[in-house]
Amino acid sequence: ELSTALSNAGGVFASDPAVSQNVNGDTFVAARDNSGVVWVNVYDHQTQLWDGWRSSGGVVAGVPAIGAFGATAYLVARDASNAYWVNTFNRGGAFGPWFNYGGAFATDPAIAVSPGGTVLIVGKDNFGAIWTTNGISGWGQTGGIASGKPSVTIGADRAAYIAIRDASNAVWVNVYDTRTRIW
Repeated sequence: ELSTALSNAGGVFASDPAVSQNVNGDTFVAARDNSGVVWVNVYDHQTQLWDGWRSSGGVVAGVPAIGAFGATAYLVARDASNAYWVNTFNRGGAFGPWFNYGGAFATDPAIAVSPGGTVLIVGKDNFGAIWTTNGISGWGQTGGIASGKPSVTIGADRAAYIAIRDASNAVWVNVYDTRTRIW
């Protein structure tokens, strides 16, 4: 049964929050503070309690994205030079180091994690082209001219579904096979 009651995760942040839920039903929330530090809090669906905010360090800008798999969350955020940085958070543990994935992106990132643990990061460059990476291979251009920020989810079929709005405000969806990188 769904509830309309809100649960206060606390904190004072400069960015909008990002949220992801793992297959166990635990909800991971990420937000950036005024100093450019990303914070994560986890809501345990069984105890119905928040773990408490944990700091990632680092200096980023914009709204971070988060994708959860098991007790691990994958975070991606854009810096002041519009490059994407990636980090991991292990629930009950700590953050890993920030890794620079490069790029020159015009939007905040989108991230999706499949039930099998496949991670896909999506962004849009200054020319409106859509770029993706699975964290193993480099960036690949996967779409044409677009406006707005891309959205992504990975289905049970392990395919990524990327949605984006074009200049005439039509929405386009592309399917990306995360196993073979074939569109």
